[in-house]
Amino acid sequence: MNPEIARITFKDKKDYQVQNADEEFLIRAKDMNEIKNTFNDSAQAIQNALNQVSEAYNYLGDYKVENGLFYFKKADGAWGEGINLNVSVEEFESVVRRVTSLETNGVAVGDTLPHGSIVYVEGDEKDIPTGYQKLDIVPQPSKQLLINNDFQVNQRGQTAYSGEMKKCFDGWFLIRGYVTNVAYATYPKPENGILMVYNTEYENNQLWQFLDGELDYEKYYTLSYMVDGVHYSFTFKPTPTGYQENVHDKFRIYTALESSRQKRAVCIDLFKGKAINLEYIDLFEGKIAYQHRKDYATALIECQMVAREIEINQSGYVAGSTPVKGTINFCIEMNVIPTFVIISAGTRQNVASVSIEVNSKRLIYTITTSAAGYFTLDGYKLILSCETA
Repeated sequence: MNPEIARITFKDKKDYQVQNADEEFLIRAKDMNEIKNTFNDSAQAIQNALNQVSEAYNYLGDYKVENGLFYFKKADGAWGEGINLNVSVEEFESVVRRVTSLETNGVAVGDTLPHGSIVYVEGDEKDIPTGYQKLDIVPQPSKQLLINNDFQVNQRGQTAYSGEMKKCFDGWFLIRGYVTNVAYATYPKPENGILMVYNTEYENNQLWQFLDGELDYEKYYTLSYMVDGVHYSFTFKPTPTGYQENVHDKFRIYTALESSRQKRAVCIDLFKGKAINLEYIDLFEGKIAYQHRKDYATALIECQMVAREIEINQSGYVAGSTPVKGTINFCIEMNVIPTFVIISAGTRQNVASVSIEVNSKRLIYTITTSAAGYFTLDGYKLILSCETA
């Protein structure tokens, strides 16, 4: 029952005449009565509105459909009067599913997101899911814990990767299977992202990224991702054993501590015979599924801390067999001393050999010529990598 709103209860006033009173400052009885009546009329209107809201809330809860009418269960457990909503049962239940799964513009949150979680929604207030509230101050996104999480950076330059334990798009490992950034006729690739296609050689295709260490077991984390144009997210608390996962009909996404490496991995596991468009995967600390931010510059900087493509082009004249040395300084220091793989020996003239020295800050190359005179080395490419594996 709603509390009664207080009213002004003094009796109506009568004028008391005062000789020579200044009319500008005189408050007459009609003025006092007008104040009282206006206030009380407003209070009654508010009271009526509260009663209507309270009565409406009595209808929240279970529902049933009989003879084309919808019946809602009231707070006391009894069924209310039948209502003709002028919609089909299928349409109504579709709305119910939409509300109960908290689908919004850009974020679809199912029952895997614990009660009390927060979903960040960009758009009008009407887009805020039922049961959530608008924040006057939008929280700043927490640090993105994955790198190249929308697969924009591909310094190795291949359009497709297949096999087992393959480094592919920067920061990602193809544990087994096949991935590509080229569209198929039956599976068009999104604007950014990759296509995972089932490879009959394997029971499941798996794409992993290893974090540098382990997550905090006392904190919550949120994975947010887009597959086949649909947003998903779930919140979890990491454990030293087992999986924290979300399972779909074509794939599952999970996180686990890889025991042999003692490093946390985020994994996409594609089921047999399936294919998906994987546009991005975000991992944040906390319970908020922030909107995905596409930022190639930041992605490239983060990737060049762990992987870097280097191309050497050098030409000139030498008087004898004196080696020619060159230094390439890195604008971004790599996390540790990388290993390297030569991906192209390039085209060369009068070049006997090329040797490489590298640390986390620079690469030094030495070109030894075959004879005195002009030499050229074009398109000599290598990949430096200290990606966690």
